Amino acid sequence: MTLSNPISIEDFENAVWEWFSASIEADAIWTNKSGPRPDYPYGTLKTIAGPTPASPFFEPRTDTDLTRAAGSEVRFIACVPCAMTVSCQVLVGRPDGNVPDLSALNLATRALARLGLPTVQAAFRTAGISVQNPGTVSDISAIVNDGDVKRAGFDVVFNAALNLEEYTGYIAKIDAESTELGIDQEFGDV
Repeated sequence: MTLSNPISIEDFENAVWEWFSASIEADAIWTNKSGPRPDYPYGTLKTIAGPTPASPFFEPRTDTDLTRAAGSEVRFIACVPCAMTVSCQVLVGRPDGNVPDLSALNLATRALARLGLPTVQAAFRTAGISVQNPGTVSDISAIVNDGDVKRAGFDVVFNAALNLEEYTGYIAKIDAESTELGIDQEFGDV
């Protein structure tokens, strides 16, 4: 059995990052990656749940390619729908945090609204994901070491698919024997 990576996490993260960064018109970082924090304003992304199978059921698929190596001509794919939740936050420092059009709440709301754009949905489709639940924007501003930071966030639930594959080949030969039918013969590659 050959098991491929069931979800391309890199494609998923790239598609989400592209949407979010373009939406807030600022840099965005994945909080699970190492590196310096950007200057304000910026966004953060964090996968907080998933991939979680949405159902115990799967969609079986098969395809045949006779150019594959012997023993792997037939591919079986089990496609299991799943969900992944990403926490999206926008942080805006002074003085921009007090300007309504540049506020964290406004930037997060704009990012949430852009989820409905055809270009964003097309990019998500290319990565094999779609939006299940866009969430609700909340103001989560706080005072941190470097002063008053305006912060807003929302959690987006994405649909994805766990695609598990295994390969097998054709039966090369069979032995058939039946005294009733008078058969005692090998069929196939003999």
